[in-house]
Amino acid sequence: MRKATVLYAVILGIALTCTVVEAQGIGENLLANPSFETITDEGQVIGWQLLAGEAGEMASVTGRPNVHSGGRAALLHVDGEGEQQQVRLLSRHLRTKAGLGYGLSIWCKGSGSIKLGALQSFRKRRDKPSSQEEWQESPVRLTDQWRKLEFATSTTNPDVTRLSMLVEIEGEGAAACLDDARLATTAEITVTPQYAMVKRGDTFSFEVTARQNGWKVHVGDLKVVTTTSEGATEGRLALQPGGTTQYPFTADPQAEAKDGLVQLDFSSEDLGASARAFLHMVDGETYDKFAAAAAKTDIDLPAHLLFLGDSLSDVHRDHNYTDEVAFWLWKTHDHQVTYRNAGVGGDFITRVWSRLIGDPRAYRVEMYDDLFKPKPTHVFIFLGHNDSKLRPKPEYKSPEDYEDPVVSLQDYYKYQRMAVEKIRAETGAKFTLISNTSSVYEVCAQRVIDRIAAGKSGGSLFGKPEVMEAFNEVLKRVAQDTGSSYLDVYNPTRTYPDKASIFLPDGVHLNAQGNFLVALEILKHLDE
Repeated sequence: MRKATVLYAVILGIALTCTVVEAQGIGENLLANPSFETITDEGQVIGWQLLAGEAGEMASVTGRPNVHSGGRAALLHVDGEGEQQQVRLLSRHLRTKAGLGYGLSIWCKGSGSIKLGALQSFRKRRDKPSSQEEWQESPVRLTDQWRKLEFATSTTNPDVTRLSMLVEIEGEGAAACLDDARLATTAEITVTPQYAMVKRGDTFSFEVTARQNGWKVHVGDLKVVTTTSEGATEGRLALQPGGTTQYPFTADPQAEAKDGLVQLDFSSEDLGASARAFLHMVDGETYDKFAAAAAKTDIDLPAHLLFLGDSLSDVHRDHNYTDEVAFWLWKTHDHQVTYRNAGVGGDFITRVWSRLIGDPRAYRVEMYDDLFKPKPTHVFIFLGHNDSKLRPKPEYKSPEDYEDPVVSLQDYYKYQRMAVEKIRAETGAKFTLISNTSSVYEVCAQRVIDRIAAGKSGGSLFGKPEVMEAFNEVLKRVAQDTGSSYLDVYNPTRTYPDKASIFLPDGVHLNAQGNFLVALEILKHLDE
């Protein structure tokens, strides 16, 4: 566990000496209502809440000596008896990503003891925790004098999505006045671009920048771990004057050619920060196809692309079709293209709609945090695989019996149209509605047959051709009725020679070659 520090800036700046190069505003306070000044008509403090079931209460207080600065502060009080002599306060979550260093602080006074911590929330993964708490090693005794409590943390889990501040007070009758809280990014490493495609034998240069307390760092070095299908190697990257360092990568023409994926991890223990990039090493024919398709694209600049989808957008995150499209547009159009992949595994259109209207009960609701920041200029919706999957029933004896899709055709039309109209009203973006892909139905059907033969439920049935085609027809109508573009990737995947070679063994999700195919179809579509 990390210990509380009073001299946080000194502790953080140990080995990587920081020389001012360019202010970046990393130190911005990210908390909503950090000084507890804003309250509801009922007097409740906005942006903060007690954890469920906590034995205590929070109130807004005014006047000296209750307030450190401004006009209001928060009063946290323990009401519990016996073992329930503590209460924890949670800030409103903020969207985050892996590899950032954060500093947290709060001014406090009162009775009992107090400690500061952070709550990190993660993307849902089977058999993995959804969140993790991190606390100061030891609580601090409260007194009647204001004291600034500080804590450092970093988001090291690659699945992290949200970060919140935690405050705990403990002791019989403990009470604390809290004011002027702060949660700010203190360190980060950025790699531009975060994905690249490189022709075997060619060299591509990434731009790597380390920042500490708002300034570029140009003294010291970073650890670089390169991982391929053949294993991992470790090296060092010396940071250069000016604060931005070139990291050239040469795609080995003799390397394993199966999928050519390379993962690059840049990190610094001193900064408590890291960053990851991916690249595909591809043959000359594949590279030239992408280059030719990208050269013909015509988009208004600057552009920000937003991808909404299901697991075909979520699997291989950071190196799937979304990253490939964005890289080639970025490369071709003077680095004026950014993007966000908001695909959610298991999604169908009604789940998308629940998230769009801000339903807090929505599945993986955090995936749409700050969805329109920055405001997208182009939105791509790639759904239908889960909407069209067929539900099992106890009486079903074979795949031929399946007939009940997760989302009805009527609802598929209704919610697709509402989603387009809502997003367009808020952003003015251009829309491309992408058909579902064809699946390897023989594989999907055999999985159901095997489960039934084993005396189990057949489970969901994916990829039944006539059902998927019906959903695509509905999507065409949505595109026509909303003035959106429609892109067919169903037939290119259905008729692909050796169709199974572009899918993972489950017959539904795309492998690297399948993602290349979809990315190329999107780039070609942007020429129309």
